[in-house]
Amino acid sequence: GICILNGAVNIVKGNVTENEASNFGGGLYVANKVAGTNITLAGDGVFNGNKAFAGGGMAVGGPIILHFEGSIQNNVAENGGGIYLLPKNSDETTGSTLNFCAGFIRNNLAEGAKEGVTTGRLGTVDSIKGFGGGAFLGDGTTFKTEIEENDTFGFYGNIAATGADDIFAN
Repeated sequence: GICILNGAVNIVKGNVTENEASNFGGGLYVANKVAGTNITLAGDGVFNGNKAFAGGGMAVGGPIILHFEGSIQNNVAENGGGIYLLPKNSDETTGSTLNFCAGFIRNNLAEGAKEGVTTGRLGTVDSIKGFGGGAFLGDGTTFKTEIEENDTFGFYGNIAATGADDIFAN
C-alpha cells in the first residue's frame, strides 16, 4: 500500500488493491504531527481487498485532514475493516479528520474476536476487537461528510464480528 509520514499528498483517480500491512492501513497509512496538513484522495479512487491489523482500507493518525472521494470496499482488519482513525495523542490539540466527500464504504469486515473486549470507555486497539466494519473512529477524531448535489454517499454491507457494522466511535 501507501505510507505517508509527515507529508502532504494529492492523489487523483488512484486504485489501491490487495495490499497487506501487519499494523495500520493495508491500503493507506497516513501519520502526521503537523496540525492542519491536508491529504487529498480524489477522483473516485478505490481501496479494495486490502488487509491490516487496524484499518484494512486505510488508517489515519495525527492532527490532519483527509479529504476522500471514492470507494472503500472489501477490506479486512481486526478493527475498522474499511477505515481506522487512530485516537488523538495527548500531545495533540486535535485528532485526525476524515472528510468523506462522495462514494461508498461497503462490504468491509472487522473480524476481531470477542475475547478481551473491555467495558466502559474503550482504550487501545489491543483492548477491543471486532468493531467498526465500515469505520472505527478513535477518541478525539472527526468524521464528516460534504455531499454536494448529484453526489452519492453510503455505508452498506459492512460486517463487524462484535458490534457496529458500519461506524464505531470510541
